[in-house]
Amino acid sequence: MAQPSQEFLKSAVYLIDATSYIFRAYYGINSNLTAPDGTPTHATYGFLQMINALLETQNVQECALLWDQKSKGFRHEIFPDYKANRGAPPEDLSLQLENSKIGIECLGLPQYGELGFEADDLIATAIEKFPNKNFVVVTGDKDLLQLVNDRVWCLDTMKNKWSNHDETVDKFGVEPALVPQIQALCGDSVDNIPGAPGVGPKTAAQLMQKYGDLQSILDLAKSRHESGEKIKDKTDPLKGKKIENIAENIEQIEMSYKLVLLSKEAPFSSDENPFSLKPVDHKGLEEFSEKLGLTKLLSRVSAQRTKSNAEAGSSETDAPEKLEVIVDDRFDYKCVESQEDFNSLLEKHVSAKYFAIDTETLGPKFSTGTGDMVGLSIAFDSKTGYYIPLRHVDDKSKPLASNLNTDKVMASLNKYISIDHPLIKVIFQNAKYDLHIFLQDRLEISPERIEDTMVMSFVHNPSDRHGMDLMSKRLLNYDCTPFKETIGNLDNFSFVDVETATNYAAEDAVVTFCLFEELSKLLSENDELSKIYHELDAPLVSTLFRLEENGICLDLDNLNNLSKIFHEETEVREEEAIGILKGEGLEVPEDFNLGSPKQIAKVLFEDLGLPIVKKGKTGPSTDVSVLETLSAKHPFPYCLLEIREIKKLTSTYVDVFPKLISKKTGRLHTDFSQTVAVTGRLSSSNPNLQNIPIRTERGKKIRGAFCAPEGKVLLGVDYSQVELRILAEISKDPELYKAFVEGSDIHKRTAALVLGIKEDKVSSDDRRMAKAINFGIVYGQTPFGLSKSLGIDRTTAKQFIDDYFATYPGIKTYMEETLEYAKEHQCVRSLAGRVRYLPDINAKNAIQRNFAERTAINTPIQGTAADLIKAAMLKIEAEVLPKFPKAKMVLQIHDELLFEVEDDAPKEEFEIAIKKAMEDPDILKNFTGSSLQIPIKADASWGSNWGELK
Repeated sequence: MAQPSQEFLKSAVYLIDATSYIFRAYYGINSNLTAPDGTPTHATYGFLQMINALLETQNVQECALLWDQKSKGFRHEIFPDYKANRGAPPEDLSLQLENSKIGIECLGLPQYGELGFEADDLIATAIEKFPNKNFVVVTGDKDLLQLVNDRVWCLDTMKNKWSNHDETVDKFGVEPALVPQIQALCGDSVDNIPGAPGVGPKTAAQLMQKYGDLQSILDLAKSRHESGEKIKDKTDPLKGKKIENIAENIEQIEMSYKLVLLSKEAPFSSDENPFSLKPVDHKGLEEFSEKLGLTKLLSRVSAQRTKSNAEAGSSETDAPEKLEVIVDDRFDYKCVESQEDFNSLLEKHVSAKYFAIDTETLGPKFSTGTGDMVGLSIAFDSKTGYYIPLRHVDDKSKPLASNLNTDKVMASLNKYISIDHPLIKVIFQNAKYDLHIFLQDRLEISPERIEDTMVMSFVHNPSDRHGMDLMSKRLLNYDCTPFKETIGNLDNFSFVDVETATNYAAEDAVVTFCLFEELSKLLSENDELSKIYHELDAPLVSTLFRLEENGICLDLDNLNNLSKIFHEETEVREEEAIGILKGEGLEVPEDFNLGSPKQIAKVLFEDLGLPIVKKGKTGPSTDVSVLETLSAKHPFPYCLLEIREIKKLTSTYVDVFPKLISKKTGRLHTDFSQTVAVTGRLSSSNPNLQNIPIRTERGKKIRGAFCAPEGKVLLGVDYSQVELRILAEISKDPELYKAFVEGSDIHKRTAALVLGIKEDKVSSDDRRMAKAINFGIVYGQTPFGLSKSLGIDRTTAKQFIDDYFATYPGIKTYMEETLEYAKEHQCVRSLAGRVRYLPDINAKNAIQRNFAERTAINTPIQGTAADLIKAAMLKIEAEVLPKFPKAKMVLQIHDELLFEVEDDAPKEEFEIAIKKAMEDPDILKNFTGSSLQIPIKADASWGSNWGELK
């Protein structure tokens, strides 16, 4: 593959099509990556990662990132429908684009954008304005190949492909300067450039090769059309229908030429050298990376910038700021060398009010089922950490003589906590993990003793990050020793020598102790948050620990059979899809891949001629929303949707669950986290059970594999329309209140009120529309979003929303008052007082501000729903389960609790007790000071498996 010489690259300026990069990042990274405050970051992450890769691989010394602008430009004046077939950019992309620009600014990389012009125009202008410089245009956009010459190369980093004169001629069949004329003839469906009907790239190239330029082709086509001349030369590309298509569309082709030709007169920087890299803004970068949770990535990018500056011989004034290295020796670390020393240590601190403890393990919980703890560390103050080695080995896996006896250590700890010191508190960082490990060695710590710094940090500010290293840096200004630095290339922690282990592990304990003291001060400054931590979130740690330990049974025969069915169904659907294409008269090559977005895009939009629904710089999108839209027009996209759903369910759940069953218990144990979702909702992972489809038949079949063991039955109790009921409670809207008090069908009632008809006249479509807005209103439902979800025009959707607010004015008032409060206090709260900070609520950037405003409206509702089910779980554990000792709670998913009950138990009595606890109007009274006025309803159902439950 041809590429520029090293001499060329040393002096080259890299012009980066930044808009193309952000779209590639958005569609190329299949991730739900978010910042601590919930801001989506996967596109920002991918974009900055791509920039870093370019800086590193190409040793970039001069560059500029060029951006498209949202405003319409001169091309829209020429052709108002230019790019009209592109859908609106994804809602979560705009904010990520703006954040990407902020990151680039912090890194000191030049970036430009001009109203009325596209990034391509700025690139063409820069090349024209600086004739003495060499350029590398970084893009995957074929349109920019018209710019290549002896001082301009194009680089597609995704394909690692360099293009210059020869590559352009190979692709278009003409010299680079003639590329716009080719494009004018064949048009561009992506940008809605019409071109000549029936003329594709191949025909356009043949015409240009034979007749030299566009004007000659147009003149000849006009002449032949007017004369009616019949062309007998079979090799002549300008014959038959092509003559008519070109001659009758000359004005359209000439307009297309104006659209594809890049402007070289765009406003550009007046700097003498607008491509110079500035010093990294370390402070700004640190704040930005902390906010988005991209610390590791941006530190790598920053390091690469620093390296590039050094290699380029940057002047001292251009070099990154030198940071003073501070040796932090505030802590002492000691290894406990004998059981006697350990006992003496405990006796010495018999009057301590609390101590911090941490475990070092082989790996995740249930990895072996027993003996995962390699050692533990303890701290009784903010100065000294102690390490107790238990299962260290040498390089031949032989136990070290310095190990203490695990059983004796656990016996001493049990005695110290329960007998010698019954009131002492035990501080953890992520207590659930350590509790699982301790249980393997028969150490149990009662719930009332547990303090958890991770949970404390979450309650104080859920948008912060709650890992110990980050908390230590933020709250203590102390950098913890990295785990990777400690373990190196060793297989696991048991191979780490005791001295190294002591310095690492004892640090964990003493840092945890310091974090507890610091967070205790912060929580004590806010009575509401202190109460939420001590009476809700901290007690829930033990509840979730037991929930995880309980696990749930899986029917392996059911799963294996389901796997077989899904794989067979996939094959049938794939054959059906191929059959549909062949039925359309298309030739399907043997290597055709139904999972290839590129191949699918060609089939959908070129071969089948279906309309492009939305488009990124990388090409027409074939995502789920696109296929759903196209399914109404053709059976092939619907078939693709079916194939994708089946494959996702198979690879994510059906074929994975059997591998995750614990060898120790024979059950599936998911992890429940209360420090991930910033709303306060619980999340599930390893595996994530919250994403199993609820309403689809296949989802129900997967749920059917979650079963009760022999002699037992499952009870599912699910809060009904809990967020709407909370909205009614908070907004105090009289009509909404009345609907719930009277037990009406809320969606039917809403449709009747909004449309001004009787409830018995409400159609299913009317109810569906009302349901969409009932559930969407608290998430900032817009006319555009409602019209898209319901398939109605935007005017109708807007009118429905306006009528909705007129019907429920209390909701509108709630939203307005909530935004007013948020703008004044930069936070919002749940009914119980759980806080979520909104630093962008008054931002000048409209995208950031709008995101914060939507968050402000829905967080009090989601936060209260989170508090409600947490309080219900605690109430059930304290008041119901002790009366039914053979029953246990096995799952919490969204607003549903799942219980495993003996088949011969008094099931009706148990159901009544559970529902009573969950529906208790006083369930949050200890936090709110009053009872709930809106009835909270929980629906219960029984079955032998989860899929049977309604």
